[in-house]
Amino acid sequence: MAITGAYDEQVVQRMLEMCHPATPWWRRLWQPGTALLARELLEAGDPAMSASDHARDTLLAQLRERAMRDPGCGPARQRSATGKLLPAKSASIIRPGHSWFVLEQYTDALRARYLTNWASELRKGAAVSGLSAEATSRLLLAHLLDEGCSEKFVHRWLTYHARHDSTRYQLADLLDLLAARLSQPAATIEVLVPLAAEVVLPRPVPAGWLTAIQARRWRAANIPGASPMRQHGALVLTVTAHDIYAAADLARDRVSALVNKFSLGARRELIAGNEMWLKGVPKPEPLNGSIRRVEIRSIERREQLWSHRIPRNLEAALELMAPLKRGPIPAAITGAWAAIEGLLIGPGDQGKHIAAERIALITGCAFVRAEMTSLAWAHQRAASDQLSADIRDAATNKERARLAIHAASSGHLLALPREEDRNGLVRIRSLIQDPYEFVNSVTKCLDMTFAALYRQRNALAHAGGTDAVALHSTLSRTAPLVAAGIDRIADAVLKEGISPLELAARAKLRLDELRGRHAANAVDLLS
Repeated sequence: MAITGAYDEQVVQRMLEMCHPATPWWRRLWQPGTALLARELLEAGDPAMSASDHARDTLLAQLRERAMRDPGCGPARQRSATGKLLPAKSASIIRPGHSWFVLEQYTDALRARYLTNWASELRKGAAVSGLSAEATSRLLLAHLLDEGCSEKFVHRWLTYHARHDSTRYQLADLLDLLAARLSQPAATIEVLVPLAAEVVLPRPVPAGWLTAIQARRWRAANIPGASPMRQHGALVLTVTAHDIYAAADLARDRVSALVNKFSLGARRELIAGNEMWLKGVPKPEPLNGSIRRVEIRSIERREQLWSHRIPRNLEAALELMAPLKRGPIPAAITGAWAAIEGLLIGPGDQGKHIAAERIALITGCAFVRAEMTSLAWAHQRAASDQLSADIRDAATNKERARLAIHAASSGHLLALPREEDRNGLVRIRSLIQDPYEFVNSVTKCLDMTFAALYRQRNALAHAGGTDAVALHSTLSRTAPLVAAGIDRIADAVLKEGISPLELAARAKLRLDELRGRHAANAVDLLS
């Protein structure tokens, strides 16, 4: 990489990894950025959003903790003062009250200065001494995505500057460049979506709808090197975004809404083509885009794909999760939470938010086995020692993960040629010293993320918050995690016949029993 310094290089590498669509759930970005927490707390202070006291209290506690340690919030002295700036109780942050306006002005300043604050602290060395490269990469990437950048843009932008640009950069230099870009107003971009079937347009023709001849002329005028294509007219959308890939995502959401409207309200459906064209961009973008990484492979592993005997509550959860893979954001969020709640709320539970804690616990208890299995296979492919042979011959992935943990705890150096795997080993190193604390900290991070999903579901269900500030970011982070948690539930149901609530109880007790025991026991928390 053309990046100066090992710390800076590791931060950039992890940001690249988390942005890649093939990255598995245990190595992806989970948490929201600090500025988004502040924006969500502001939104929760609007009485129209009907946010609960518990939700507001949680957001305020999370923001206060972040503001004290995040270098993007300014120098250490300024961060310390922020603790006094924020009110003691979230009940006072109600629009249009004084505390609400104080938070609004703090949030606006934070969004404007976040990246430049980080650059300044990095040049002073203050950030490096206080946070790991892993924590830094997560805070920075979360902010970029929360501010409207797409993962694809961040990946391509960093790839160019880190690997192809002749200039050697420090991380602070890259942040200054990104800050300058984000300080500019978002661009207005026209997007042409060709239609795959004819639609009879009313007279006069509504704005944004083109005939086949008009669509051909638009492409000739706005697409470099455009060649003729088969189409039956087109829809022209105008979106505002920081990059073309984010613009494409916005266009996809709009087209999806129109297709649904025609499906429900017209005698003839609206059928769009497979590609769309952004003004000035020679290559088209796929209309469907990438599917969200939602994988529940235990059903196939347990040979239940063709079965009619799957328990109804699990089958219903899978039906509710269907929009999570590619459906509209509101349907994906409400369906995902309904699946979680349907499986993990039972008699005697006093609040629905407890389901977030339970799915976080189950997913957190699956983390060690997932990461260590990846590292075990990576060593097996790269080495020819006895450990490699043992990993190859092991009967289950649980055994392979246990072998890798024993090797790491005894000082055996795993052969990990890929940077991604070496970073994974660094992240999990503290597991050896204190497995309980490690898994517990992972679970707390996941609880924060699943609680955000619950808040967004409530914003949709109770306040019609289809434009809530955290909808898109929350869904992109939680979709793979929801699938991972449900996958572990499905595996337990299909393999052992135990209920989701029994699995959550088992995870709770076994995690508590992990105190003082060898790290290899962390692969047995769920089975």
